[in-house]
Amino acid sequence: MEELRRTELVARVEERVLRGLDEGAPGPAALLFLLRRYLAADSLAVAKSLEYGLGVALAQYGDALQTIDRADWLMLFVEAARVSEDDRIPPTIAALADALSAQWRTDDDVEQAGASIDACLRASECAAAPTLLQRAIDELERVVAIAYQPGRVSGGAPQHVRLASALLTAFGITARLPYAMLAEELVRAMQRNNWDGPSGLFATTISLNCEAVRVLNRLGELHRNAEYRAAAVLAPDADYGSDAAAILEALAAHMSSFGFPCAPYGLALLEHSPESVGRTERGGDLK
Repeated sequence: MEELRRTELVARVEERVLRGLDEGAPGPAALLFLLRRYLAADSLAVAKSLEYGLGVALAQYGDALQTIDRADWLMLFVEAARVSEDDRIPPTIAALADALSAQWRTDDDVEQAGASIDACLRASECAAAPTLLQRAIDELERVVAIAYQPGRVSGGAPQHVRLASALLTAFGITARLPYAMLAEELVRAMQRNNWDGPSGLFATTISLNCEAVRVLNRLGELHRNAEYRAAAVLAPDADYGSDAAAILEALAAHMSSFGFPCAPYGLALLEHSPESVGRTERGGDLK
């Protein structure tokens, strides 16, 4: 996707997200999109909307009962903690991490578990819970054993997307190469089994296609890393950046549709630029 085209689409998303914030309670994806736009452009209009939205979110996030919704809120507050001095954010992160991790060892729903683990991995750097990282890694290993056997990947696109994202986050923290390679194997299985050629999208919801693009962006960034290329076994025909760009264009045709998830799409667009992909991950030497 050309940069001019991407910039045009991001501006359209920003306009709609700001308008939506005036019309109702903000969601985590909308606020995360605005947070990243503020960091990139330092817009006064975005800053005011973001400040208002975070205030509302801190008062209302507890209404979220679904695991994936809670995980989305946690990811938002983890990123907000890096730029906000609001003293309500750290205890909110701790409370959400506690609520999500309390379900571990009992929930075998791979999609929900993947989202929960991903969020808690990201929160491990700032939550007042020194054991959170190791517990999240242990739970990731348990869930992987449910969803994956060598040569066989179970589940559909939602499970693959969430688990691949968690694996990439774990790789970004631990630099354990098998995590990234398994994430790529999950994505390859999804491309084989869940691709709908006529639509140019995966055979799942538009929101999950946006999440899939974010995973493809991260894999594309890894493939551009010389150290990773030297250490990993790569699919010889993989071009995840081009795959992500094609899905973004296919999704653009749906932007005028009622209920189109603008904020998730906006996040996928923002992360498609090389300078922003992988920004929230920590790295180290490959192990």
